[in-house]
Formats: sequence, structure tokens, C-alpha cells
Amino acid sequence: MFSRAVCIVLLLITALTPRVRGTDATSPSATELRSVADLAHRVVPWMADKLVLIRIPKEHGQDVFDLRTEAGKLVIRASDPSSAAMGLNYYLKYYCHRSMSHVGQ
Repeated sequence: MFSRAVCIVLLLITALTPRVRGTDATSPSATELRSVADLAHRVVPWMADKLVLIRIPKEHGQDVFDLRTEAGKLVIRASDPSSAAMGLNYYLKYYCHRSMSHVGQ
């Protein structure tokens, strides 16, 4: 039942958001954030094709992430791969109410 709620949330996001322009898959930022895309594919395979990762600069020397939904996709803008992974975790924990751990689900 819980995964059904997640699907409903993703369908609502898809229906209520505008189009997105993703990054080129061969760009340096896309290559650098590939590990986070691979992580998402392993941990939340139903979201892997609904995820856009974009590299942004640090703010005041601090690593940052920004979450948005555009065109039915979760857009994570992050200053590095660990910030992008934290953004994915934040989205899953606080928006999907999903807890992922290293020792099992």
C-alpha cells in the first residue's frame, strides 16, 4: 500500500509540473553525477527514469542541493555527488516518507 501512495504522488507531480530541459548525458556534470543516478537505480528503481541531476556551484564555499519537480521529474541540483545523494535522501525521507538504510529496508 505504501508504494501505491508513492506512485500516486509521482503521478500528481507528473500532471502538475511544467516541462524540463535536462543536461546532456555526456557533459562533465552528468558524468560526475552518474554515481548518484546509479544509486537511485539501485535503491529506488521506479524513480530512476524520473530523475534529473544538474551540477551547480557551491554557495559561500558550502556544498548545497536544491529540489524541484519539473515535467513530472524530480530535479536535483547539487554542488557535488554527495550533495546530490543527500538531496535524493531528503526527498525520499520528507516528501515520500520513505526511510532507506544500509542494513535493509
